[in-house]
Amino acid sequence: MERYMNFIRSRSTVVVLTVFVAIFMFSIILASEPRIVLLPLELFGPPEAKVQKEKLEEALSSEFKKRGFEVVSPKDLALAGISHAPDGATLKNLISEYAPCVLIQGSFTKVGEAVSLDGRILLSQQEKPFSMPGIKGQPLVELAQRFAQDVTDMVRGVVKVAELEVVGNVRIEKDAILAVMKTKKGERLDPQTLDEDLKAIFKMGYFEDVLMESQDVPEGKKIVIKVVERPSIGKIVLKGNKKISEEDLLKEFGVKQYSIFNEKKIKEGILKIKELYKKKGFYQADIQYELSSLPNNQLELKLNIKEGSKIYITEIQFVGNKHFSSGKLKKVMETSEKGFFSWITDSGILDKKKLDFDTQKLLAFYHNNGFITARVGEPKVEETDKGLRITIEVFEGERYKVSSVDIAGDIVVSESELRKKLQMRKGEVFNREKVRADVLALMEATVEQGYAYAEVVPDIIQDDQANEVAITYKITKGEKVKVSRIEISGNTHTRDKVIRRELQLNEGEYYSGNKLKESVDRLNRLGFFEEVETQMEKRPEPDQVDLKVKIKEGHTGSLSFGGGYSSEVRGFIMSKISQQNFLGLGQTLSLSARLGGRGSEFDLSFVEPWLFDKPVSFSTNAYRTTTDYDDFDRRSLGFGTGLGFPLKGLDRFTRGSIRYLIDSSDIYNLHPNASLIIRDMEGKNLTSSLSFAVSRDTRNRAWNPSRGSLNVASLEYAGGPLGGDVYFTRYTFRSAWFIELPFQTIFAVQGRWGFIDGRSGGKLPVYQRFMIGGINTMRGFDFATISPKDPVTGEKIGGVKHMIYNVEYQFPLIKEQGVMGLIFTDLGNVYTREENLSFTNLRTSAGFGVRWYSPMGPLRLEWGKNLDPRPGEASSKWEFSVGTLF
Repeated sequence: MERYMNFIRSRSTVVVLTVFVAIFMFSIILASEPRIVLLPLELFGPPEAKVQKEKLEEALSSEFKKRGFEVVSPKDLALAGISHAPDGATLKNLISEYAPCVLIQGSFTKVGEAVSLDGRILLSQQEKPFSMPGIKGQPLVELAQRFAQDVTDMVRGVVKVAELEVVGNVRIEKDAILAVMKTKKGERLDPQTLDEDLKAIFKMGYFEDVLMESQDVPEGKKIVIKVVERPSIGKIVLKGNKKISEEDLLKEFGVKQYSIFNEKKIKEGILKIKELYKKKGFYQADIQYELSSLPNNQLELKLNIKEGSKIYITEIQFVGNKHFSSGKLKKVMETSEKGFFSWITDSGILDKKKLDFDTQKLLAFYHNNGFITARVGEPKVEETDKGLRITIEVFEGERYKVSSVDIAGDIVVSESELRKKLQMRKGEVFNREKVRADVLALMEATVEQGYAYAEVVPDIIQDDQANEVAITYKITKGEKVKVSRIEISGNTHTRDKVIRRELQLNEGEYYSGNKLKESVDRLNRLGFFEEVETQMEKRPEPDQVDLKVKIKEGHTGSLSFGGGYSSEVRGFIMSKISQQNFLGLGQTLSLSARLGGRGSEFDLSFVEPWLFDKPVSFSTNAYRTTTDYDDFDRRSLGFGTGLGFPLKGLDRFTRGSIRYLIDSSDIYNLHPNASLIIRDMEGKNLTSSLSFAVSRDTRNRAWNPSRGSLNVASLEYAGGPLGGDVYFTRYTFRSAWFIELPFQTIFAVQGRWGFIDGRSGGKLPVYQRFMIGGINTMRGFDFATISPKDPVTGEKIGGVKHMIYNVEYQFPLIKEQGVMGLIFTDLGNVYTREENLSFTNLRTSAGFGVRWYSPMGPLRLEWGKNLDPRPGEASSKWEFSVGTLF
């Protein structure tokens, strides 16, 4: 114990001595440093700035004391009767009295918001002027800190960086080099920081060598940065490439002309090019590079390419498959063996990413057919004399069936209704895809009740003895939430109200997944936006969420055109300029024109979809047309206006409309042998009509719909109490359906029917009757050439009944650009009053086409084949148009 206490006493003695020595040394340092004598500052500025001047004096005294100096403050000197500008004798006395000292004599200037500290420093018979402006918005204490630190460094002999010079740079700007350095002019010189700066400059990748030197100058140290720049690639030459273009290879290579030479990047680029060749089937491609010097520190980079022969997959074999044949499994894969058309389709080319994806597809195939323990091995690729052989090992396991399907947890919809939504049934072979669909269906049903964050987890219990699984869908509903706020972003042109009025979810309402989906469909149908995204964001309140609607606006102004040639209207061109979102209010203003060898048409129209911010649309248009028929000419001037409104009593997709039209047509220049029905309409013909229509539109988009339908029934009544001399009642019906199929393909079918009844008291002109043919009715036929004819003259006089059927199968050609291909068949005919509608005498055509939903509008190029041409009719016809759709 005594030894321990002696040890403690000896340790304590050492500690006390250490502290004493430290205090003694610090006292020596303080004694060797001069005092700071701060004369009162002279004020240049308004009288009210005196308070700021005094605060600055106090801050300066405090900062110097913090740095270990003894300070004679302005307040001490003022009490001794010494002002900011003492005479020479007083200055000498001060310096003598407080020697050694640093005497600071200065002024505080304030002009507006700008401040400045200026003056001179007297140290060891040396005088150094200073000027330190304040930084805008900076407190005075920070100005004091900067000044005190500068004086401290000067007194204690701290070395400053007086200048930074860069030598050897040609292409790289000096400022770019200095920007990566932490060392700055006027700051303390720190060797460690300089070492970090050297590494940072070298890391830029532009230099082969970087050196730093320091030189003494009166103001401190001058740092000289000496750099040796790496050469740049002045020219890139490719030699030996035949199967892949130079443009594609350079794009994949990644190394650009005039870039800094970097051997690592060149080798990485060569590997990328080899991968590109492998994707094209050239597995033996070899690439070497050469370098040669060019003037001005540049290099020529030459890539010598040996492409070799294309190698195809000649065999795909499976090992371990018992329940499914190799042929069946091959159909699941995207990777395929070489075939007859491989030189066109690139089938049989090995794509590693695609092959990896195929293993996942094979595994999903087994899991969707009850083999829940199945495994698919990594494909082995071997090169043989004939080509590539791919071997895939499969462990199938046993096939499992479903023993039971139950629903548990938070059931907010009747269980019987939920079970109707399930695809997975008891006794069926287990299918993971059906389980996923069930999860989504149950979640959507729960979310629709306002539980926005509902979750459904399938609990699958596996019985390996019986080869069965029991499925229990466990529902966790979470909080029932209301929409607190709806925030819209991305609309730089479209007004907020145009977007909000299409939303079926309102602030304060319970969340509904179906209403949100319908809102997105309604916004897409406007045709104003390229993208519409919605996101639910949680709020601090557990029962509330914010709905964020992010949109990307598209071009709503368009200049579209089209044209064609037919025996009826000969050559013609069409043009239309329109703004579908006029002034960002969702209004449509358009002007269209058609000019051709047999007529012209001009139309000006305006549509307001929400009149007075109500879901009532208002439309109006005025037009002028001239048409040269075979037996007469027609000149028309017309005006129309109408209202559209929702029929809420039916459903949210159904609307009604009323439209009034007045048309004055002048029939002239009749053929001498024109039929009586044509002669009866010579001169002025005034049509005054009122139309009523009901439409139901569930399409997901107005242009290029992939699902939904459009059904329209209309009645037009002309003459009688409305005036005019044209009397008729016209009934028309249209039904178009769009069905989304696998592989982003679309099946579309449309039917149109019409009947017109000429009433007594007026006339029914030929131009009001039905005639069909052309790109928008019956492709493969000339415009308006399908029509009943006058039995005497053989002239087309139009019919009072018609029906048209269009069937299309659409498929993507270039997905990224929105180019679609299609095949179609059209059926239709026009009938007289005495004839009955019949499927036995329909005119028919079939063909194919391309559609591009371009920024100008839908472009159509279609070829139709008349399947039963009659005398005088062409057997086929090409037509194109921009701005109109099927």
